Amino acid sequence: MAEIFVNLVKSGNLPQRLIMGADSWTAIMAKLDALRTEYEKWRDVAYSTYFS
Repeated sequence: MAEIFVNLVKSGNLPQRLIMGADSWTAIMAKLDALRTEYEKWRDVAYSTYFS
């Protein structure tokens, strides 16, 4: 991990967040899927409030 951090800093291409580990990746992707599902339920409401 230290080598990854050093290389990221040297590259100047720092991510806002960095997922480390397969277990973390799986948990975060599951959370994002759950959020997307919840947001999609309310899409029509969100669009109905748009005024130009």
